[in-house]
Amino acid sequence: MSHWAIYLRTIPKDVDPDDDDGCEHLIYQVTGPENCLESIVSAVNPRHSRRCREVVLVSSLDTARDIEETKTKLKEHPMSNDIASWNCQDWVMEVLETLEGEELLDSPSYEEAKARLEEPYHE
Repeated sequence: MSHWAIYLRTIPKDVDPDDDDGCEHLIYQVTGPENCLESIVSAVNPRHSRRCREVVLVSSLDTARDIEETKTKLKEHPMSNDIASWNCQDWVMEVLETLEGEELLDSPSYEEAKARLEEPYHE
């Protein structure tokens, strides 16, 4: 099973979108032993890691309010440590559903990403 996380890349107004170094890179993930998972946020660009296999674009957030609300939802999403088989992939799928339900994600992009993620998720 592969480890999954959510990568949020924000581009300040005065930064060229192609200037990756000027962007904020945040990785939201759950990690830890079974039934003791905890949420971690790291300021890291996953594209600089040899362990990162793939980045799936889920959505573009258009406003500062949407970005802040998304950050809050990512930090506050609960762990289901009472379910032994619950893991990082479950957390990612649940968070994406929550964000989509709150209308924070672009529907076409989200639907494509969800279809792409469901294949390995259901294996």
